[in-house]
Amino acid sequence: GQPAGNTAACGGQDGESLAEAGQRLLRQLRHTGKCLSAADYEEQARRTPGLRVAAAKALPDYDPQAPVGARGRAMVTVVVLPASEEKRPAPDARFLAAVSRQLERHRTIGVRTQVIGPRYVDVDIAAQVRTNGTLDGQAVVSALEACLSVERADIGAPVRRNDILALLQKLPGVLEVQRLELRGAGQNVYQTAAGDIRVPPDAVAVLRRADVELVRI
Repeated sequence: GQPAGNTAACGGQDGESLAEAGQRLLRQLRHTGKCLSAADYEEQARRTPGLRVAAAKALPDYDPQAPVGARGRAMVTVVVLPASEEKRPAPDARFLAAVSRQLERHRTIGVRTQVIGPRYVDVDIAAQVRTNGTLDGQAVVSALEACLSVERADIGAPVRRNDILALLQKLPGVLEVQRLELRGAGQNVYQTAAGDIRVPPDAVAVLRRADVELVRI
């Protein structure tokens, strides 16, 4: 008789070896899309469909509602800043809900996530600058505003006195910064002995007021 024409078992490939199976598992673990680090949570927040996220900061084991010093076990709080031309943009409920859904799809099992907007810390700066007469006081104020603005927001970053001092010293026409004082206002905001302003991990420091005195020679 004629041979059967059943070719269902034809083709395919040889079974993988134990080593090949191990390599395949490692590849799958690397590309699961699950968040394994703070940077992963920040990336997924920025990739939320339909949103323009200007900045995101993941804070493992941090709960802003918990008492100072307490840690939220197996929790990642993600602070998100929407892209906006406002001086102090704040995400609305729909924005936060969309990011929450995005993180829920990618979070690690057993880890709770919450998404919040930043709190803003007001910073006042008083400076006395000696100049050769070519410096405009408004140029100093503009430089400070640009430095402490939402466009350059670094969530949770302190305001370092030495950084402000270096900024002023680089301005054309500045001969010497004779006096520089920083003041911060807000809950859990404090000033170090070096004059730096420390802010909470979910806060953004912005300039509220700049008093600049020019001493011309």
